[in-house]
Amino acid sequence: MINYAYLDIDYDPVFSDPIPEYLSYNLAKYGMSLDIFSGMAFSLDNVKNFLSICPDNLVFVKLSTSFDKNEQLKKYLCECFNTFLTKNTANKFAIESYLRLCQSDIANAQDFEKESLIPDGAEPLNSDMGFVQGYMLNYKNYNFCFLPPKIEQVKDIVCNRLPSIFARLYKTPTEFIYLKTFGLNREQIMQQIKPFVNNSLGVSINIAEKYTDALISIGYDIHASESEVNNFVSQICETLRKHLYATEDSDIFTIALDMMRLTGKKLALVESLTIGKCFGEFAKVSNGKINDSIGYFKIINNISDLIDCKGVDRDIVSTKGLCSVDSTYEISTAVINEAGCDLVLSSLAEYNETSEQAIAYLAVGDQDGIHIYKQTIKGDKSVIGKLVAHNMCFYLIRKLKQNDLIFDQTLANM
Repeated sequence: MINYAYLDIDYDPVFSDPIPEYLSYNLAKYGMSLDIFSGMAFSLDNVKNFLSICPDNLVFVKLSTSFDKNEQLKKYLCECFNTFLTKNTANKFAIESYLRLCQSDIANAQDFEKESLIPDGAEPLNSDMGFVQGYMLNYKNYNFCFLPPKIEQVKDIVCNRLPSIFARLYKTPTEFIYLKTFGLNREQIMQQIKPFVNNSLGVSINIAEKYTDALISIGYDIHASESEVNNFVSQICETLRKHLYATEDSDIFTIALDMMRLTGKKLALVESLTIGKCFGEFAKVSNGKINDSIGYFKIINNISDLIDCKGVDRDIVSTKGLCSVDSTYEISTAVINEAGCDLVLSSLAEYNETSEQAIAYLAVGDQDGIHIYKQTIKGDKSVIGKLVAHNMCFYLIRKLKQNDLIFDQTLANM
């Protein structure tokens, strides 16, 4: 296991920084875990103190949006490592490309110069998705990754620059197969796949969690036997059959939307406690074509919201309550009959502040039948909506796959 530290020299507790969470999720495939997170106001003394007490040999430092602060840091590093600043061609080209991409030829010459310079001997971590450029500096047993402050640039660097660097420095795998599971935490997954962890193939298995999803990264050397790796992955898939929903590292909503488009299905969507979070996630990944896949959408939080839902038996809803098996089935049946869609996906849920849990009735089905799933989901109300929305999406995928969540395993389609 490789532990790493993260330092934000422009830390502001008011604004959420997406970079630590992104790193945590995406570096897990290498067996890397966050050991220290430190946010501090920029000063050379603060940086010096952090680096002097940091026990990890891999340190990520988020650079500042201030070009002057970045220059001060570079000069300080040159003093520490007995080197000097030099103009880097890769960084220069990345900045020029960024200016062309954003259709701007206006850049302060001094700022351009500052971001083109890196300590001599450092490796550029350049990205044309922003002005500030990253770099990597090795000193004795320490590896410092200085990252730009824009998440788009960090994603670019993590996906396209760091894999080869990690393979060189830490002998990490060069090839990966990804499995996505739902409803199991890391400990539960490890318990089920325990026989596969120590294997003669030299295959590594690492897990990252996000909400109710888990990403299982299976890493191997490019020269490994293709048939042996295929067989190995197939056995893991069979072990996790009930919880496996994808063999790719994609968002669960992207996978569901792609499957709807592939099958030509159109969805009627009903939400309550989630207040549109499920629809919003679909809209986010639809590239502006959400209406091609979702033909009906409604939020229902009380009986009065049913006024334009034809065919709903109000007596059943009034007697059983909005959040119940009977009401969920009644509303879902009426919606799919009236909406003219192929599928219906509904969630009627309520949150108990005292017990800090939600009771959710999730319905998914078509004209041939609708299945109701009761879920008890614990957690803070601020994240409950996301958890319920993820549950809805998983059951939709399950329906689209006709409950057969096993995928063909060949390296060609991974």
